[in-house]
Amino acid sequence: MEGLHIVAGIFIILLGKGSVVPTAATDQRVIDYIAENLDIEVAVVDNLHKYEDHVPVDVYFHNNGNRSIPAGSWKIYFYNLYGVKAEDLACGLRVEIINGGLFSFMPKHNGFTGIAPSTVLKCTFYNKYWTVAKTDFFLNWYVSSPGNSPRIIESTREEGAFVRDFDTPAKWKRSKEDQYNPFSPEQQYQMNEGNHTWSHLHRIVPKPLTILEYKHKTLHFDRKLWKIIDSKDFHFEARYLSDKLQVQLVQLRTKTRYIEIIKGNTGDVDPEAYTLNVHPDSLSISITASAPQGALHGVQSLISLIEGYAGPLPSIFIIDKPRFSYRGILLDTSRNFKPKSWIYRFLDVMSMYKLNKLHFHLSNDEGWRIEIPTIPELTQIGGKRCHSDFPGECLIPQLGSGPYSNNTGSGFYSVQDYRDILAYANSRHIEVIPEIDIPAHSYAAITAMNTREAKINNMKTQGIVNIPESYLLSDQSGPSNIFSAQRWMRNAINPCLNTTYRFIEVVIDTFIALHKPVQPLRTFHIGGDEVPEGVWNDSIACQKYLSNSNTNTSTLQKMFTKRVADIMASKGLDLAVVGESVYGKRPTPKSFFKNSNVFVYRWDTRGEILNTPADFVDEGYKVVLMPATHVYFDITQAPDPEERGLFWSTRYIDEKKVFGFMPDSLLANINTDPMGNPINKVQMCSHNTCSNQSTLQNVIGMQACFWAELMRNEADFHYMAFPRILALAERAWHKASWEDINDIKQRDMQKEDDWNEFVETLGYKELPRLENRGIHYRIPPPGAKLDGCMLKANNMYPNHILETSLDNGRSWVPFCDMMLQSGTLFVKVRSKSVILQRVSRQIEFQVTVNEKSLPKDYKDLLRPNRCLKTVILKSNHGYTKSSSQCYTNCKTC
Repeated sequence: MEGLHIVAGIFIILLGKGSVVPTAATDQRVIDYIAENLDIEVAVVDNLHKYEDHVPVDVYFHNNGNRSIPAGSWKIYFYNLYGVKAEDLACGLRVEIINGGLFSFMPKHNGFTGIAPSTVLKCTFYNKYWTVAKTDFFLNWYVSSPGNSPRIIESTREEGAFVRDFDTPAKWKRSKEDQYNPFSPEQQYQMNEGNHTWSHLHRIVPKPLTILEYKHKTLHFDRKLWKIIDSKDFHFEARYLSDKLQVQLVQLRTKTRYIEIIKGNTGDVDPEAYTLNVHPDSLSISITASAPQGALHGVQSLISLIEGYAGPLPSIFIIDKPRFSYRGILLDTSRNFKPKSWIYRFLDVMSMYKLNKLHFHLSNDEGWRIEIPTIPELTQIGGKRCHSDFPGECLIPQLGSGPYSNNTGSGFYSVQDYRDILAYANSRHIEVIPEIDIPAHSYAAITAMNTREAKINNMKTQGIVNIPESYLLSDQSGPSNIFSAQRWMRNAINPCLNTTYRFIEVVIDTFIALHKPVQPLRTFHIGGDEVPEGVWNDSIACQKYLSNSNTNTSTLQKMFTKRVADIMASKGLDLAVVGESVYGKRPTPKSFFKNSNVFVYRWDTRGEILNTPADFVDEGYKVVLMPATHVYFDITQAPDPEERGLFWSTRYIDEKKVFGFMPDSLLANINTDPMGNPINKVQMCSHNTCSNQSTLQNVIGMQACFWAELMRNEADFHYMAFPRILALAERAWHKASWEDINDIKQRDMQKEDDWNEFVETLGYKELPRLENRGIHYRIPPPGAKLDGCMLKANNMYPNHILETSLDNGRSWVPFCDMMLQSGTLFVKVRSKSVILQRVSRQIEFQVTVNEKSLPKDYKDLLRPNRCLKTVILKSNHGYTKSSSQCYTNCKTC
């Protein structure tokens, strides 16, 4: 048995079979010295040449202090999403796997000689798959040793600051097959180009079904003169409109200048349908709806019209209803917790853009975020991360959370917090669908219940009679060679234990009770994805099942899902699952479940499994599309190592890709593989029948997924969410006319026109509205190009400010088209928002102008003293160059 003992200041590590290796104890002063004086740098070496699917990364340990860093029992802990190879390194350190994304460097016995003052120790270790962005290296590395307090290493506190530049294709590409490079300034300029005018300011996001505008008739809306008539049917909606527009709410209709919300026939049975009529002749505005949902949608459309334009309102008549009944957001609060105030702000924006489902992801390996009063360990332990020498005190640090619990790695919603969120969402007609992810992704719950079980066993040995209920979720312990997709060991709840189902029933009953007084629970989501094959093979409880040669991990999960679904059905709840949990070669028959409705959320629609949404629909499931190639907002927004995000499903997802998604025809959305190589659709469809989804009525909607590994603060959260979420809302609410065009060239032309209108609407109207609500949306970097001897730059979104710096960022001035003179110029350009004056990521490049005299007999130039200038623009990534030429008067010839 392995263990750790202190003998006369020496740590003795027992390594089995009685072997003993002495390791010198480490004093707290050594820990403090390392934290304060060790300057760490990491550098990707080469992603193109892999070693057993691993790639080399160099780490430099600079000892900037005046003392040596000795060998000892200290460890330096760091994080990696994809995995790191555990091995002895040539530099004298050893890499160890802790669990999940946590790893450590430790001195090897008799192999580490220390780090002398003012020297550097270079080590090479191996990451799994690839490392192509600065955010792959999480911040807050820390150092600790048994019996001492952990300390964050100061040089790693700032994200990206300790990561060297990705300056060659071998560093920013994932493999030799990867076709993506960072956008050059010229490419970005071309992407930014569009015909932007002020002609679409009355466009609403998401676009209404029908909008009739009569510009020759207008009315002037003065907030001080207009009134809103209170509505007995839609009191909240009337009050909401009054609050947002700062217009007085009154009980009786005035003769003119009033807004009223009327309960009436919209011409459609959909409760979310509404009509909106701006009447210049009678100086009135009316919203008609049959239900509160439609009334609020009409209110949001009116607010968009008024807030987006200071001039007179034209005569407008809108008839509107949603494309899909389900327009959702999956919000991951486990990887990084999101305080209640963040959720409120986010729900407000969801309502603005008519999104109506909050898929509330409340548990995962990295954290349990909801209070279950009868099982307090779930939040006491599962809701807290820290570094501890004592098992059962907290979860291990992950994703840059460091050794302490004072950040978004820790936190949970109390019963009151959750009910407050429910009430806030319910008033905005947003349904909250809670998710507890089981059986996999359950390390937090398993750890908490193991601690509870240890407490119970201790009480039993003391002869205590009144002991808590056991909710043991696993009968397995110790290291394992089976890892989840996120590198977790022992993270799957055991389907063969009766205590598992007692636990699940208590959790479900708690959610029913939480929802009942506010928004009665209709659907409960159990996740169900990414169960590692063989994860229960060493479970004693599962042996009676696994002894049957026809039983494997998949059949055990099917048994688990069925039993949990039956618990839910007995309580009148619909079941929601990720598609793979009810799919083998074909979907599990819908009749297998007793639930009235089973909702399948499908994320993987690539290659051979393109058809699975159609298969589920044919079987009678209700399908929610959330393709990871288009609406997973943990993915980066540009193929650039400076961009925040991941890149496992595709290299990048920008708002244009989301805007262009066609949910009625999944095949039409597939053009390249994850590496950017063209896909042969004929070849792909020869292996499976590529269905046309336009007739699939049981596809009830779509949602974006906000997996939160890289959303440690609200600004990061907003950066990755906005404005992509507006493009999602557009496609979920409104079906564009170009989606039905079969001719690809014609479809792309109309889509481009629609996109330019959308970009214009965002730039002039929606993005300022977001900033006024404290939303820090991503500002795309500008583009730049050469036009002869002229340097030009542009923004993606109109109504943003261009700035340039010629002194390495020390000062910034408004950018104007620049006539280039001879010599070399180092240029930085950035975009700035108009409301909060926030800035984009900078683009950097070098411009070199070479001038030479032309011969006097140069036939095309009659005038003497003319020169040819050759201009070369080299991007900061160093791999792209462009050049142009112009003729000018010579300075000296």
